[in-house]
Amino acid sequence: MLRTIKRYKNRKLYDEGISSYVNFEELRESIRSGDDIVVSDRESGFDVTLYVLASMLSQEEFDSPSKSDFAYEKLVEVMRLQRDVQAPPENPVDEP
Repeated sequence: MLRTIKRYKNRKLYDEGISSYVNFEELRESIRSGDDIVVSDRESGFDVTLYVLASMLSQEEFDSPSKSDFAYEKLVEVMRLQRDVQAPPENPVDEP
């Protein structure tokens, strides 16, 4: 199931499907149950899903120090993947 979430300026998260505010723990459990989420900024409409997911991982690190290495490794992995996708070609082909 896809859950559509709006992020308000005060960082509150509103799930449009259930017409209710939700917190990180509720979203975390939903994701672990197999749901997908899309989070957009209410004012601008920008997709802030990755920001919210990173914030969730960061909060989990503080809530459960035993999981901190896992959260760090996953965030670094995502950042490296993002870098690899955005990196320009090393040897661009010159056009005549």
